[in-house]
Amino acid sequence: MASFAKAHKSQQREHRERSQPSQRNHLGLLEKKRDYKHRSRNYHQKQDKIKQLHRLAEEKNPDEFYFHMVKTQLEDGRHMEAQESEELSSEQKFLMTTRDIKYVALKRQQEAKKVEKLKANLHLISVGGQERLNKHTVFVDSDEEFHEASYFNTAPELVDRTFNRPTAQQLSDRQLQEIPPAGKMNTAKAYRRLIAHAKRERQLAGVEAKMQVRKDLMDKHKTQRKLIVPATADTAAIYRWKTRRYK
Repeated sequence: MASFAKAHKSQQREHRERSQPSQRNHLGLLEKKRDYKHRSRNYHQKQDKIKQLHRLAEEKNPDEFYFHMVKTQLEDGRHMEAQESEELSSEQKFLMTTRDIKYVALKRQQEAKKVEKLKANLHLISVGGQERLNKHTVFVDSDEEFHEASYFNTAPELVDRTFNRPTAQQLSDRQLQEIPPAGKMNTAKAYRRLIAHAKRERQLAGVEAKMQVRKDLMDKHKTQRKLIVPATADTAAIYRWKTRRYK
């Protein structure tokens, strides 16, 4: 019997809700039951929120304090995280206003390659006036019988070198007029170049990261965010974005 009832019901006329009468078209669309339920639910939710806020205001402790109050500010009736001004040098401001992120990334890669090349050539050579980073210990029975030049098979002027120390056979192949004193000035100059390129690479990396963060902040799809770490002179700010499912 149930199957016959379902078959009979499928052939029944569809009952629709009536529309707004033509005499009342000036009042707009006729409100249906689902419209009323939606409006009623929305109204009661707002009333419950107002009651909750009234209760919180009545029970508020005037002596209450926590440190997050210092880091927030009121904007258009909403509490927002206080944004600290970014510390940018004149060169960083120039790059961020006149260049794009691809140009900065290219320059950073060039500086990184220069740093790697200098590190490969220097091998942490000690600079004059500083303690040697690499040492060669030789164990002998007596200091009187030990001769450094004969032991290392090189010229006496090259014994103090920890790099590029040719042997006596290599020196005999060419006429050696004067042997420079271990190249301390060239080594110190190379280290100064290494420090300058490394500093430049860090600055460019910071500018690139800041430009990427600004690009992300301008994205209309990434609106809900939270500042985790503020920006500094060499590093960009770190935000936590709300995960969004695209499909």
